Amino acid sequence: MRFSRLLFFMLGLQIAPAQPPVTGDDGVASFISSDYHPKDGHWFKAPWPESEWRYQLAPQAPLALTRPDPGSTLPTIHVDSTRTYQTVLGMGTSLEETSIDALTRNHDDAQIKAILKTLIDPATGIGMSLFRITIGASDFSDARSVTTNPHGFYTYQDQPGDAFSIENDRKLHILHVLKLALEVARETGQPIRFFASAWSPPGWMKDSGKLIGGKLLTEKIPDYARYLREFVQAYQKEGIPIYAITTNNEHYFAPNGYPGCAFGAHEEALLADALGREFKQAGLDTRVWILDHNFDIWDKAAITLGELKASYPAGYAVVDGTAFHLYGGKPPAMARLAAAFPDKSIQFTEGATWGTAGMNEIAQIFRNGSSSYVSWVTMTMQSPETHIQGPYSKPPALSPVLLTKKDGASPDWYKIPEYNLYGQFMKFIRPGAVRIESDPGSEETTTNVAFKNPDGSLVLVVINQNEWTQDLRFLVDGSQLAVSLPPSTVATYVMKPGPTPSPLAATQPPEIGPRVLPPTGSGTALCEWWLNENGPGRSFDKLTTDPRFPDHPSGSKVVTALKTNDQWKINSGTRLRGFVHPNVTGNYTFYVAGDGSSELFLSTDESPANKQLIAVCPTYSGSFDKSPRQKSAPIPLVQGKKYYFETLQIGGGGNGQTNVAWDIPGIGEEKTIAGKFLSPP
Repeated sequence: MRFSRLLFFMLGLQIAPAQPPVTGDDGVASFISSDYHPKDGHWFKAPWPESEWRYQLAPQAPLALTRPDPGSTLPTIHVDSTRTYQTVLGMGTSLEETSIDALTRNHDDAQIKAILKTLIDPATGIGMSLFRITIGASDFSDARSVTTNPHGFYTYQDQPGDAFSIENDRKLHILHVLKLALEVARETGQPIRFFASAWSPPGWMKDSGKLIGGKLLTEKIPDYARYLREFVQAYQKEGIPIYAITTNNEHYFAPNGYPGCAFGAHEEALLADALGREFKQAGLDTRVWILDHNFDIWDKAAITLGELKASYPAGYAVVDGTAFHLYGGKPPAMARLAAAFPDKSIQFTEGATWGTAGMNEIAQIFRNGSSSYVSWVTMTMQSPETHIQGPYSKPPALSPVLLTKKDGASPDWYKIPEYNLYGQFMKFIRPGAVRIESDPGSEETTTNVAFKNPDGSLVLVVINQNEWTQDLRFLVDGSQLAVSLPPSTVATYVMKPGPTPSPLAATQPPEIGPRVLPPTGSGTALCEWWLNENGPGRSFDKLTTDPRFPDHPSGSKVVTALKTNDQWKINSGTRLRGFVHPNVTGNYTFYVAGDGSSELFLSTDESPANKQLIAVCPTYSGSFDKSPRQKSAPIPLVQGKKYYFETLQIGGGGNGQTNVAWDIPGIGEEKTIAGKFLSPP
């Protein structure tokens, strides 16, 4: 018996009775994945072995659909498969030049196809069906081997008199890998689609004359439309069909460190109209997606669509929908645009998300009308700067990549837990599925999204972001499904077409792993601060010997997590204090980070007199791994008890931030300590 399960029996906690045995023929299929150290840069340097991950797309025993229990007190999610919304185009990732370099490095074709199969095959992989490729160089490129550009950025027509050519894509193995992906798709019976985005037109079409910076010249819009049409035709000639293109990646922002191009809603309308003419004359059915930028500028897309509809009917006809990224604003912006233009699709074309919080983002993206989800950057080297010339070459600026190629000459590579978490969606929700009605739930309990596949099966994806077990039930078309989700997990439930309840009476949710109880904290801790033009500066002694310390702070407030975001403009000292309430017995590891310098104290019990220094952040750090002193030794804590804690943080102007996280035994999350684990002093 595992120690953790034995522990729960020792504590006298009751495990709910299992449901009667259910066979795979009449039960609901169940799969679970867990997050593990999300947002931790060590995934690029010294990854945790898969043997330490709790759940990895792990199939569970089939569950029973039962008669609804009228007396149930479980949180309830109603699902109505007769109320349908958008149709799913697909889900997947990018095959931009950096990923292709990592895929091909020290790998032969058989090895490349094996990696692609882990992405594409719905049986042995995670069933990706939609891939983003780039039209020329992006911020994740390094084509110095084929171009004289000092950063390796290139287009297909660097000068106006040059012949259009995609030969650089051939030399960089892009065409070859995409063809291998199509082979894998045919061999696995999983059709895939490619859509493409340019980061910038050639420099001669912009007022800057360069790939980096500048605006699209209005008089060059016909040239840019022709350029994009030639790209589609060139790839089509290679046997690589392009389902859609975006007008330009993030064209409301002209970066200074990688290719980009600024133009507004009016110019985008002119470009879409020109593309409509180009595609029609060439007999192409490639779709156009506008915007390709963040949620918070959805109104720009509305302006473009409105102008197209009023003045350029051919351009409006070629625009299939609007593409979004997640780096600004929130998903409900997509629903607002969809309501204004219900005949145009919503697509999600770039994002990268960590852990269960990230999976909730994906659920909300679908709940707000998107027909797709595409992750940005599939694979890098362990040292990402090996083959990235843009600015996002190092963690934590680099978002999670699903696969990582080990540095050096070996062919070895590995996955991270997000691969499995993405699979909880991609493996089970098939292209052509329609989203169906379900109650939203909440982050304090669980969130979800539901679909009906083309074969009639229903798919429920449920996210538990909390560090404790969550029980709930689904009422699906008159039947009940009771489930139990372990801490920090995503579960997928697949019901066969036309689900009907069994004659069994409702039962308690079956346990999966040891039950982790909710914490007993009241939800807040105390934050106090001392402001002084002459101190405390960067000396803890100046704070602790200040005559106002500890009883007369400059101000105080309650916080609902052990994280402060103050930005004092003068020298300051900040103290967080209260009690922490562990919900599992075992060894806890604590972490501290912040502006200036920070110290973390923990008592051996609830008495402040017994506090001990357990971790130090000696200088500014936005993460928990800048100094080994930021991490405590393992500290034994007992569920049901409370322990006094205190942090001190000092710094000059612009300081005041503190962040305290921990690993809960058996979960290993390195998460900021949430309010439910806290109570004030």
